[in-house]
Amino acid sequence: MLQLLPLLLLPVFALGQTASWDFPKPYQKNSAGQYLFNANWDVWHLGDTLELRWNTTLSNYNIVMEQGKTGLNTVILRKDTTDNGYSGMKWTVQRYNFDLSLDLPFYFDISSDAYPAGGSTIITRTNYFNISSSPRDTAKSVTTCSSTSNPCPTNKCTFADEKNRTMEIGLGLGLGIPLLIALISIFFLVRRLRDSGKEAHIADFTKGAVPVAAETNQFSYRDAPKYSSTVHEISTRNEVHEAPGGSQY
Repeated sequence: MLQLLPLLLLPVFALGQTASWDFPKPYQKNSAGQYLFNANWDVWHLGDTLELRWNTTLSNYNIVMEQGKTGLNTVILRKDTTDNGYSGMKWTVQRYNFDLSLDLPFYFDISSDAYPAGGSTIITRTNYFNISSSPRDTAKSVTTCSSTSNPCPTNKCTFADEKNRTMEIGLGLGLGIPLLIALISIFFLVRRLRDSGKEAHIADFTKGAVPVAAETNQFSYRDAPKYSSTVHEISTRNEVHEAPGGSQY
């Protein structure tokens, strides 16, 4: 009887182990205990970095990723230390050993540390999500959502992107057209002013006004008489001097 006591206490211990998902969104169950998955599945792309968040009172547990009902699974985190309360991890979306061409949704489990060996217990499970084989920067769908913790559906984000693109085009046309008109007006105004200046310059010459350079230095002179007498002083009385040109005395 004493040997069976640990087995009798095991269900009581299991009931005290709790866990819940913050992100991704947790699944829901109906009154019959069946899984109810939200139809608005998140779509993630290879290479995306997400922050998985959960709460648990478990000391040892695993975070397991599974794909539909294929039976394929992989453990992305093994927790084997005492860490009660809130927990989380940064996770890069990748394909592991899954086949993305099957178009089957994925989900995460928090299970006891015996997983995937026999005897493990699934404590809680997330809602479904899909993985796109295209990286986000080349994907035709959503390029940016509000946050990784609350991604929006693909169709809503695509509509928002198209609306933003339309607003940007309208804003560009609203600013560009008036600016272009202003530049054209300035061009014709400058050209008209230049043509008016040329016409005024030509009109001055047609009136007969000839510009004359100012004479700064003017020389006035008088012609000396052809026959003029020049008086020379005689230093001695015996010397005779001839008058230059003209009459001689």
